[in-house]
Amino acid sequence: MRAGGSAAGGSDAAPCGDTSLYIGVDVGTSSARAGVFDEHGNQLGFAEHPITVHHCGKDRYEQSSAEICHAISTCIRSIFEDDGQHTTARQRPLDPSLVA
Repeated sequence: MRAGGSAAGGSDAAPCGDTSLYIGVDVGTSSARAGVFDEHGNQLGFAEHPITVHHCGKDRYEQSSAEICHAISTCIRSIFEDDGQHTTARQRPLDPSLVA
């Protein structure tokens, strides 16, 4: 696991053994962010990916739920890039219908 991503952050600590990891995701107006934390709350990795905001008229803006899911997946993947460590994670595919 990398301690970093598209944006810098976190400590240089690396998980080892059977440490539980937790992923926090925040989706804002212009980007999605993900952080990975150990069971003690120490940040082990962070990444951010932009989201397009479409201006569709006066006081009307739209975002693509598929693009939001892609941004979240990109963040998480970039944190867990192969750096020689083997990380086992339980995954659930992101469903764009849950973002609406």
